[in-house]
Amino acid sequence: MEDDKSSAVRKLLIPTAASVAGAGAGLILTRKQRTKLRDSLPSLNGVGDLAEDLRAKVGSLLEKTPVPSGSGGSEPVPKLAPSELEDRRREREQHRAHRRAKS
Repeated sequence: MEDDKSSAVRKLLIPTAASVAGAGAGLILTRKQRTKLRDSLPSLNGVGDLAEDLRAKVGSLLEKTPVPSGSGGSEPVPKLAPSELEDRRREREQHRAHRRAKS
């Protein structure tokens, strides 16, 4: 009976101790790395200026070079009137309903 209790305590205590030790080691290593990282980075004064400069450069690049579309084609996507879009939606819905009726 006492052997069962010590066995149960061991089964609970050993994984708990290992978890706590691992979490502590991870926390210590993370904090040390974070302070080293903080020391190696320049001060954050002027970050807004840097972000604004980068935003302006990206904006000028986007205006000069066209961004390729994700479809792989170089043709621009034509703008459709709302009535045309509604017609296409209605046609797709009818095709969907027809396919569903078949199955």
